[in-house]
Amino acid sequence: RFQKIPAALRRAILLCRSRGEGARCAAMSNTQWTKPKGFHFFDMPDFTAIFVLCARKTFVIEAEPNLAERFQKAENGERSERPLTHELLSDLCAAVGAKVVGASLTDVDPERGIFYAVVSLEIKNELGEKFIELDARPSDALTLAFRAAAPVLVSDDVLRKSEDAGELLKKLRAQMPKD
Repeated sequence: RFQKIPAALRRAILLCRSRGEGARCAAMSNTQWTKPKGFHFFDMPDFTAIFVLCARKTFVIEAEPNLAERFQKAENGERSERPLTHELLSDLCAAVGAKVVGASLTDVDPERGIFYAVVSLEIKNELGEKFIELDARPSDALTLAFRAAAPVLVSDDVLRKSEDAGELLKKLRAQMPKD
């Protein structure tokens, strides 16, 4: 199971274990993870629909409105005229020797439609090396991972608990104008 985790996260878990944080890291490495095949973003009137395409299932996360362009810019490495929150956080990480090594969609409460995520950071500076995970909204975790070209992982719990939205994505794609 541990081998299914991308190399950067594997290194971070090993670093975490070496620092005496083994229980949390062991739980992470014992979870089954899937790397999504892709993402699609649709700005709806009241929210942004983030479609996560995995081999077994496509699911959708609702986030605040008007994020599609922000995701696209982050994925392309483009910056805004004035720093957006994810750009500020990326700059802050770089300034203190931290690197975003991944983002994980860890759980979902299907009753409330709330997804949970963490951003994984590896810190290397004059004070030493450390691996930390920060609780984050999925939209923030994804944006930071896209900006850093870091892997995104989805836990099997999320795949098991989330509703399949593959047909909805097909309908939305069919409604899009052809270029």
